[in-house]
Amino acid sequence: MPENGALIAAASFGAALAVFFGARRWPGPGIALTISSRAMGLEPALVLISMLSFFGAFLSTSVSRVVASGLFRPEEIAAGAVLAAVLAALILEIVATLRRLSLSPVYIMLGTLAGGVLGQAGLGGLNGRGLGLAAGGMILLPLVAYLLSVAVTIILFFLVYRSVPSQVSRGFRGLQGFSLAVEALGRGSLLVQVASGLMALAALAGSRNGEAWIPWWAIIASALAVTLGIISARQIPSGDMRLPNLHPLQAFSAGISS
Repeated sequence: MPENGALIAAASFGAALAVFFGARRWPGPGIALTISSRAMGLEPALVLISMLSFFGAFLSTSVSRVVASGLFRPEEIAAGAVLAAVLAALILEIVATLRRLSLSPVYIMLGTLAGGVLGQAGLGGLNGRGLGLAAGGMILLPLVAYLLSVAVTIILFFLVYRSVPSQVSRGFRGLQGFSLAVEALGRGSLLVQVASGLMALAALAGSRNGEAWIPWWAIIASALAVTLGIISARQIPSGDMRLPNLHPLQAFSAGISS
């Protein structure tokens, strides 16, 4: 809607800034695993993650469409509420970055967005089924990743327990580059899609069209913000570095499971 143009532009710019600061912290877990096992240095890991995160942004828009129209009801939401949620997310992202806190940028953006919608439109602005599925996934996925990591580690140890330890270490240090690449594609795509979905929701606010369309400018802006955020990261959140000296096999199992 033309009268909402300034609000949409402000919300989109704020979302790009928020995802930029979130991306500065995002590489922490994967890079911490890589450094802990001495498989790769900080600079090469940042370059690898930033490049694959950018390309991963164009793999799918399914999460973007869910954020734009599956979790909330755009026809009940004002663009100003989206802008308020974006500003809250931006403040939290800046604080978390400055304090080097290991907080998920995806959870921050979705949480502030839900709060903004609830404050402006009440329960009528929420899509209960969509939010329930998303909340269930957020709760269950870490548990699934933990169990999968345990299972992969046990299987790999069983397969290589008779091998020469030095050869096993060298082999899995090399494989960590692969696991880090897979993680970058998945997580980078997720972060970009949440941000672009938020931008699309701002554009859809008040519309009764009912079908989310993710504009290319939102995808490109989010992808650039994530890429620049990752490549500019020079410090890993302190919580991510509280890891023991992992064996390369353990680090590979944790990385590929996530």
